[in-house]
Amino acid sequence: MKCLFLTFNHPENKTGLFYSTHERVKNSIPLLDHYTLLNIQFYDSWFLSLLKSFLGLKAKKKGTEFYMVEDLKYNNIWLKRGVFSAATPWYRFEKWRKSKFLCNETFTSKKKLSIILKKLNQFDFIMAHWGYPNGLIAMKISQQLKKPYFVTYHGSDINVIPQKNPILKKSIEKVLQHAKLNFFVSKALLGEAKKITIDFEGTISYNGIPKYFLENIKKPKNNIKINILFIGNLNYVKRADKLPEIINNTIKKTNKKIKFTIIGEGEYESLIRNELNTSTASFVMTGYLERKEILNYLQNADILILPSRREGLPLVILEAIACGVIPIASNVGGITEILDIDFLVDETSTFIDDFSNKIIQVIDKKIFPSLKIYNYIWPVIMKKDINKIKNLLDVSNEY
Repeated sequence: MKCLFLTFNHPENKTGLFYSTHERVKNSIPLLDHYTLLNIQFYDSWFLSLLKSFLGLKAKKKGTEFYMVEDLKYNNIWLKRGVFSAATPWYRFEKWRKSKFLCNETFTSKKKLSIILKKLNQFDFIMAHWGYPNGLIAMKISQQLKKPYFVTYHGSDINVIPQKNPILKKSIEKVLQHAKLNFFVSKALLGEAKKITIDFEGTISYNGIPKYFLENIKKPKNNIKINILFIGNLNYVKRADKLPEIINNTIKKTNKKIKFTIIGEGEYESLIRNELNTSTASFVMTGYLERKEILNYLQNADILILPSRREGLPLVILEAIACGVIPIASNVGGITEILDIDFLVDETSTFIDDFSNKIIQVIDKKIFPSLKIYNYIWPVIMKKDINKIKNLLDVSNEY
């Protein structure tokens, strides 16, 4: 089988989405005869760049033709967007999007898609990662070249973006309906997609971990100080604005020595630092770290906290369990599919207090999740996915 991969990765922002996509592509390639890998990127028009500069926002500029990650070459396809492009972030004004006449998707015109078509070799099917714009581009190419397409949805492309942008929601609805099969990283995300439309074929493809996580990482013992990690973007979705309250609440409830390490960057970085500087909390903020550096912190951690408001199925929870770290998370999205109630905190008006209580509870009980982590290795997951695609395309011989 020959595959055209469409990704939506940002090499300067290697978070969970980046590694989930990268590992899925990397572990699919050995099961294919040939592949083409195109990475869709937007850049801002001169007027949008000028407007962003006036508003104190950073413009997205056209970048390199490709980049490399672990010998995998991502060929960048740069598509221009303007002020009224449906793909342009409007931030707090997203709710004002009403008219396709005003806000459009001209990057999917035949003329614009010709940029992509020129890059293509022969392929049997398209695998798009991320619902929009990749899913929409896959649908347009599929219609033009009469090749089937599949889409893998990772989280915010289903449970956040469609709620903010009505034009994108309508496009994602069409993408779901016309795909040969839609892959979702959790049952909860599949459930969210059914709120958009029920007229589609869907299956579950959980996130995973590289095999070397289980082979090379050993959990050290640390009885002097409890090390608690937060890993993720410091934004509203991850509930980073409430991290200082969770941390301060926790240290008030125990005499044990706790050190908090916050890995990530985002809009609430200054708020967190300022609030914790005025408290008695022992903490470190590292900013953005590469994956290997994060693994070093996981090796020495005892607990991972993930108080997100929304999630798909976070890679970091699986990575924590593989490293012998106990995860505590909010009961949202697909998290409940890999963690039982002993490690979950429900969404209530007392969430902050409940979350800090759960941390203390886990410290005192020293319990560990019962998840069979060996079922979540990337080669195992992708073998199942590729076989599903093969069956639908009626290709013989299972890998």
